Amino acid sequence: MTLSGLSIVVIIVIVLAAFAMGWAFQTANRLDRLNVRVDLARQALESALARRAVVVRAIAAGM
Repeated sequence: MTLSGLSIVVIIVIVLAAFAMGWAFQTANRLDRLNVRVDLARQALESALARRAVVVRAIAAGM
């Protein structure tokens, strides 16, 4: 059984599409994890700034 040229091209295209989909899936997962990390870092920064603001207000009120 031999494959025609068109069959080989179709198989190659399917394999390349599968690799592209796998790469896109991994990239999307990586970006999602990065987005979660950025959100957590932003929340931590905002809470640290809020604590500093409370301290500054307390110091300013005491003067």
